[in-house]
Amino acid sequence: MVGDLLTPQEAENFVEERIESFGLSALPKVLVREQPDGRWSVRWDSHARVERPMTMAEWESWLERHVGTLDPERLGTNEG
Repeated sequence: MVGDLLTPQEAENFVEERIESFGLSALPKVLVREQPDGRWSVRWDSHARVERPMTMAEWESWLERHVGTLDPERLGTNEG
């Protein structure tokens, strides 16, 4: 396998770490819950999608496409 699939909690933690590092305006809070069929229910702002579980690389790419940039230079820093 190219990469291990994330758990919903690991996916949420990844976004939380970015918010902690770059501030609340960097990314919206993203909620990820496992559905009975194993897919993820992903919610942020007023959006919701159902997705298959992803590896870290897939999750980063998905976030870039659907939620917002993960580029540290574009996010800025929370430190002054």
